Amino acid sequence: MPDETADQDHRARRGSTELNDKVRRRAYLLVPGLLVAVLAENLSTEGFEQPYWGPASLILIGLLAAMFVSVWQRWLSLWAFEVALLAVVVTALLGFLVTWRVAPAYTAADATDIFLVMLWSGLVFPLAFLVLGTRRGLQTSVAFYVAVVLLTVSPIAAGIPGDAQLDSTTIHLSLAGFFAVMIALLWVLASRLEALAAARAAARLYLNQAGTDALTGLPNRRQLDDQLDRDIARAHRHQEPLSVLLVDIDRFKAVNDRYGHRSGDGALRELASRLSDTVRGGDLAGRWGGEEFLVIAPNTDQDAALELAERCRAAIADTPVPDIGKVTASFGVTTLTRHEDARSLVHRADTTLYLAKNSGRDAVAGTRDSVG
Repeated sequence: MPDETADQDHRARRGSTELNDKVRRRAYLLVPGLLVAVLAENLSTEGFEQPYWGPASLILIGLLAAMFVSVWQRWLSLWAFEVALLAVVVTALLGFLVTWRVAPAYTAADATDIFLVMLWSGLVFPLAFLVLGTRRGLQTSVAFYVAVVLLTVSPIAAGIPGDAQLDSTTIHLSLAGFFAVMIALLWVLASRLEALAAARAAARLYLNQAGTDALTGLPNRRQLDDQLDRDIARAHRHQEPLSVLLVDIDRFKAVNDRYGHRSGDGALRELASRLSDTVRGGDLAGRWGGEEFLVIAPNTDQDAALELAERCRAAIADTPVPDIGKVTASFGVTTLTRHEDARSLVHRADTTLYLAKNSGRDAVAGTRDSVG
């Protein structure tokens, strides 16, 4: 079913980012800790003797410590933590620069402090692209860059000697130019990565669609063939049992003739759902073609496969299908023999399926051959 196919692709994309999110969460544990350590160390230095530094730094340390605990305990989602971290860093850096600009006395020591704050501002740009994506990351980076330049590169207030003022302004201009190049490179890199991620998502979607039955959402024959070949090779290599269940809906043509093909499609979806819900976690159930389904059961001998088939048969027969009523299925069960290939295995399952049909349908039939 198309909606289920889309859901499967969505789950696949989500699953592919879990490891990356886990790594990012662990990496972010270092960021607040590092900033707290820097602020705590600088509180005792001469540059933090101004009265506005002490309270502001203590507030920042408290916020960052709370964020550190939140991401450690998983109280915050990764996205919420990233947004909060970006907001705290941007607010703190701009707040410090604004405070310096409006200070009544501006000295050469302040110029050094501003240079250090500008260096820390470089943290904002990659963080903005990482958290907000390419477009919003670029907008945020440019807005922050303009604010930093206006606060730092404009002519320095009186109180700094002319030569020192020129040197300070030159350094700030050079750093501003470096930041402009950084933003441009980050935008190019983010755009490339975004395009690559979209291409990979599309490739996964096409691959999933190529191996998925559009009506039932189960693996189609192509995927079943590939998986069966792999499982048979593994079974022969490790001398493990492998069984298959070939399933055929009883009198399905009569269902289509009486209730219409739309209701027949609904019956196929319903029975596919029951079948996939009944098989075990390591089994693979798929649509073999028409009203036939195939279940691949690794590490399963004949007796266990017959029990599995009986559970599936009961799951199908015991509950009426909406708008149709009772629908049953017959099962042909067989187990891999030594040196057997997929074609022979499925052929034997098809033979036993006819035995189940000839015994009155709504039945399970199987052979007693095994891998040994």
